[in-house]
Order: sequence, then C-alpha cells, then structure tokens
Amino acid sequence: MFPQIPSTLLELLLFLLPGFIAAAIFYSLISHSKPNSFERIILALIFTFIVQSIMPIVQSMVPSIAPTQQDTFGSLAWLAALLAIVFGMFAALCINHDWPHKLFRILKITKENTYSSEWYSAFSQHERSYVVLHLYDGRRVYGWPTEWPSRPAEGHFLLEEAEWIEESKMNTNSKDRESANSLLVPVIDVQIVEFVTLSKQSQN
Repeated sequence: MFPQIPSTLLELLLFLLPGFIAAAIFYSLISHSKPNSFERIILALIFTFIVQSIMPIVQSMVPSIAPTQQDTFGSLAWLAALLAIVFGMFAALCINHDWPHKLFRILKITKENTYSSEWYSAFSQHERSYVVLHLYDGRRVYGWPTEWPSRPAEGHFLLEEAEWIEESKMNTNSKDRESANSLLVPVIDVQIVEFVTLSKQSQN
C-alpha cells in the first residue's frame, strides 16, 4: 500500500520530515563520507517513502494510535518521528555490520562490502586484535587499540598497554620493550598497521 501524498504545503513538509530525520541519524552513525546535497535529498526521499509505508502497518497493529477526526495528521506526527529515528538507527546498524552485502556475497551477487574503505573493513574484521604501528621515523609501538580513526588520513590511535619495540643489536629476534599505560598516536605518523591475532583475554 503506497502512502498518500498530502496536498497542502504544511502537510507535505510534515510528510517529508521523517525521511530527513532518518537520513540525518543514518549519516551521523556511519563512517562513510557524506555525499553531495542531491544524493542526500534522494536518500531522504527514499527513507520518507519507507517510513510512510510502515506507518499504516504500525497503525493496524496498534489501533489506539489511529488519528482522530479532529486531527488526521498531527496526532501521528510523533509516530512518524519515532519511526524515523528507529529506522535511521536500524539502517546504520545494517551498514556498520555489513549485513546487506554479507547476504549478497552468500548469493554470489557481489564481492564488495558496505564499509567505507579497506581501512575500516580491516579494523572491523580485527576488533579483538593487538596492533603494531610502524611509524615513518622507523619506530614501532605495540598495544591494544581502544580507539582508532575511521579514515587513514585523519585522527589518532589510542593504545592501551602500549609498548615501544626496539630491535636488539645483538639478536634481531629479541625485542626490548618500553611500556606505557596508554599512548595517543597521530594516524599521519603511521606507515603500516600490523594486526596481531591474539585476543586481549588470552593475554591475561
């Protein structure tokens, strides 16, 4: 059942508002760069169509929220806003966990994922890994990343149990480590990120 488009300007604005609310929440919760204004408007209109299509279903499930004769639209404005918030969060959840493309990969439709970049994808797949950051000045630092940048060009790594690694002059296999409680490393100083597949729990 397609949603009925209102005739008056005010009703039209209220009709479109849930889609823009959902789009704003969606973009605030994902790591992707925001597209241009035209693409954002298109997505907001798509979200509007989805939210307005869901509303009659919710009304049929909960008859007590049906509009009254005195107020056919205003009484459901809060419901539209609530559905927009929930749908925006759900859409972001799907993208951040790669659920749509995971299904498409199973069906052999694509080999792509929903992550914003290979950088973000790598950190998503190694959430329970220690890292070794190879800096441009030749130093290396080892630690547990509690925070990391969503993009490889800006932001910082926050490492706990951080240890500077120095190769021994006598034995290249042995390592001297100078530890610190936590360390904030600018991503622009990092040349290579090495993931150590060892869980934090197994270290204790």
